[in-house]
Amino acid sequence: MENITHQTYVNSNIRLNELIDIVTDEIESNDPIAIEFLEITSIIKTYEKIHFPVF
Repeated sequence: MENITHQTYVNSNIRLNELIDIVTDEIESNDPIAIEFLEITSIIKTYEKIHFPVF
């Protein structure tokens, strides 16, 4: 994954908060919203692993 900017991280967190109420256990894994959810959580996880490492 490319270098993730702080702004991308912030935008991803905002979008994640919007999706949290939409994505449920019943949503199909190939649903565009589910795919977006996974992509956003991946961005957040990658950014936090670099900038907020847990030792």
